[in-house]
Amino acid sequence: MQFTLLINSDENQTKAAITKVIKEVMNVIKKNKWPVSLSIGVMIFIKLPKSAGEALKMADDLMYEVKAKGKNNTYYKLYA
Repeated sequence: MQFTLLINSDENQTKAAITKVIKEVMNVIKKNKWPVSLSIGVMIFIKLPKSAGEALKMADDLMYEVKAKGKNNTYYKLYA
């Protein structure tokens, strides 16, 4: 599991960046014929939570939610 921060990105910029990442990663997976899937959970913070730990927990919880729904999914959640 990996966490990445996109600072000062709005919702549209974030979705565009994630779409580009998914495309690139899926190309590598397909090229190498790896039997893996790609699930991504994206938290978009309009307002910052009380702590970094709280933000990480939200992201972690979203990732578990994505994985529980099946393979090769991308979920976005807005925290305002």
